[in-house]
Amino acid sequence: MTEGPQLSADGRWLMYQSSASGQTEIYVRRYPALDRQWQVSEGGGVQARWSRNSKEIYYRGEKRIVAVPVDASGAEPKFGKPTVLFADDYDFGQGLSIANYDLTTDGRFIMLRRGSNGGKLHVVVNWTEELKRILASGGVR
Repeated sequence: MTEGPQLSADGRWLMYQSSASGQTEIYVRRYPALDRQWQVSEGGGVQARWSRNSKEIYYRGEKRIVAVPVDASGAEPKFGKPTVLFADDYDFGQGLSIANYDLTTDGRFIMLRRGSNGGKLHVVVNWTEELKRILASGGVR
């Protein structure tokens, strides 16, 4: 089964996860040709994301976030050694093929982490208006 497709920033490469080998791994293919595939992950991988400049691929390997350098400027992509960036008990979303984390423009990660407070999530909508109100009243005290 092939899931979670994502195009590189330049639209030349398609990344996805597949369990065709018996273990879910991350792959890249030329796009739109789709004539060859290259395996990116080692020892399993899911929920892959391209970096904003497509020079790295990130994926989950169990409770780890792994980064793989990519040089996709030629006819065939070249991959560096996978490096574990960090490991922790972040919400994983078992069975999800699309990443449930994101990258900011400066390369930082946005992830949900399990806490001991019963899994409450607080979402603030219109936070810029709330910030203006707080600042107008003299800031946080």
